[in-house]
Amino acid sequence: MNRLRLILSISALLLTFVSSMSAYGQSADGAKIHFRLIETQIDTEYLSNSYNLKLIEKLVSGRCRRIDSLSISAWSSPEGSPYLNASLAEKRAAALEELILQTSDGALNRDQIRTTHSAENWEGLLAAVREGYFRHDREKVIRILSDRSIGDETRKWRLKQLDGGYTWNFLYRRYMPVLRQAVITGISYSSFTPLVACLPTETMSGSAHRMPENSPGIALAYDGDDRETTDGGGFVFAVKTNLLYDAALVPNIGLEFHLGKGWAATAGWNCAWWDSDAVHRYWRVYGGEAEVRKYFGKTARKTVLSGHHLGLYGQAFTYDFELGGRGQISDFSYGGGIAYGYALPVGRSLNLDFCIGLGYLGGEYKIYDPEDGCYVWKETRQRHWMGPTKAEVSLVWVIGRKGPQWEKGGRR
Repeated sequence: MNRLRLILSISALLLTFVSSMSAYGQSADGAKIHFRLIETQIDTEYLSNSYNLKLIEKLVSGRCRRIDSLSISAWSSPEGSPYLNASLAEKRAAALEELILQTSDGALNRDQIRTTHSAENWEGLLAAVREGYFRHDREKVIRILSDRSIGDETRKWRLKQLDGGYTWNFLYRRYMPVLRQAVITGISYSSFTPLVACLPTETMSGSAHRMPENSPGIALAYDGDDRETTDGGGFVFAVKTNLLYDAALVPNIGLEFHLGKGWAATAGWNCAWWDSDAVHRYWRVYGGEAEVRKYFGKTARKTVLSGHHLGLYGQAFTYDFELGGRGQISDFSYGGGIAYGYALPVGRSLNLDFCIGLGYLGGEYKIYDPEDGCYVWKETRQRHWMGPTKAEVSLVWVIGRKGPQWEKGGRR
């Protein structure tokens, strides 16, 4: 019995000693504060700040007040001016220092706190990309971020050239918010206080608070697909032709411009001026249309100018049709309505866009008969048509978008 008590006592002492030694000089990675863009004030509701404020309070007060020294590092995200970023990082370090001094209730003074700051958190971005970036240009991004032979401005410029600017915009939205941070990088305790007793009991939940294993202080800003979204960076537009018009021998061309957040504006023009006087056959039409549309659905969230879309359109045109008998001619006709369609990605930069429109078609037109080499007017009518007024099966070439689900040889 005495031997058992002795063994238990020695074991307890060893556990206490190991726990205490692990606290001395212990790193406090993960105790951090995130900052909004161009902000140096602490927002308690931003990202995981509410959790980390509790963690910081536990680390610097109560049973953990016997602190010998504490280290703080702060950064800005890489976008923007290096001079502004350096100033922001310095002020963010100062903001966390003030917070710690207030939270410690006199247990710490300014001389015990060491602060450092860096203008741009490139190391944090590299760690985050290695952990959770899986787009088609992953290796290019890692190579640029890892290249120590180039300056930061050159590094930034090279990243902005990838994918017509989309890659940089993706990095900006996905990772930059969590790179603007001030972090407690280490705490040295002057007495043997087990660090485990100082940690909060709450557990973090939700993807916005998950910490990549090998990148302290970096967390994803949101949970979502790592592939492209409709708000891709850079200037994205498309050139297209309606294959139905082409089959009807009406040459046409259209342009579509990505406006952001799934919105797009499109305009098209067609012109055919075929005639055969020997048999009185005329196939003449020219005009155009414009549409504002909104893309939505899973495909639209992944790839710019793709997926389901709804739009409002307007049309204006003139025509002269006569196929060997009675003909019709209109100097001006017009229409408009609501369109629904689906743009199907069929290649890295190609879509097939299927679209149908329902609305109104109106305008004045004349009926005539070809007689003895002349065209005899018969009557003038007004057109008032309600129903389908638009049909498209368009081949679309998207410029500035490179869908990550497509590689050479087919789909990934």
